[in-house]
Amino acid sequence: MNNLEIKIAKKAGFCFGVQRAIELTEKAIKEDKEVYCWGDLVHNPGVMKGLQKKGLRIINDLEKLPERKVFIVRSHGMTLEDLEIVNKKKSKVINTTCPFVIKAQTLASKFKEAGKQILLLGDKNHIEVRGINSRAENQALIVNGIDDLFLIKNKLKGKIAVICQTTQKNSKLEEVVEKLKEWKNDFEVNNTICLDTTNKQKEVLELGEIDILIVLGGLHSSNTTKLAEIGKNKKVKTYHVEKAFDIFKSWFEGSERVFITAGASTPPSEIKKAKRVIENFCF
Repeated sequence: MNNLEIKIAKKAGFCFGVQRAIELTEKAIKEDKEVYCWGDLVHNPGVMKGLQKKGLRIINDLEKLPERKVFIVRSHGMTLEDLEIVNKKKSKVINTTCPFVIKAQTLASKFKEAGKQILLLGDKNHIEVRGINSRAENQALIVNGIDDLFLIKNKLKGKIAVICQTTQKNSKLEEVVEKLKEWKNDFEVNNTICLDTTNKQKEVLELGEIDILIVLGGLHSSNTTKLAEIGKNKKVKTYHVEKAFDIFKSWFEGSERVFITAGASTPPSEIKKAKRVIENFCF
């Protein structure tokens, strides 16, 4: 393994939205003693542990939010119904919702008011998708790919507006669009997949000859798991790990070229650490 070549994706790690969410939260913690967040601010266990050490309080039941405290709306956004619960608690709300997510929410509201049928490409159980759908009065048709599209084919009527979860794969959107064209539906496409997600995916899609792809980031992070999926689809030996010390030496036996990428919630320090860990395997 002496000649192991290690490359790091140019777009690996924190995106603008995550960086903004963390900075706003840290500022709130410094200014107020009690700052609450419902679930994870971002999908990265290491980042969340760091914020909790600084004072962020995580609650899993929104009804248990104390009154008149500071509440952080996480980067993935929230449903209007859940926000109403927060407002009833007379909370001071700090909204860290990613601007790309806000754009998708706004379009959902706009298209609903215009009487269009909304086709939302995303994971129906993800908080971001639930938040976008709530702006469409919870009446969007949600599909997570071409297979789901076939299941709701008979419901596709009138003018259709397509929007996406911001961390979806562009290839899934392309497949859905091609099928709608084939079915001759009356539709318009609004690609709300965020630029950072697109760029990260593009780097993996355009990889040259490599032996191993290391994807760093939360195992439950949508944008990170998509990167690992792309690597596996390219038939590249792919490992998705949450932290650098989850990487094992045995993976690299007989390998010459390694590429490291990371999801939008992965800090730069973890990426550098992963490179050092792999370098230490080489002797």
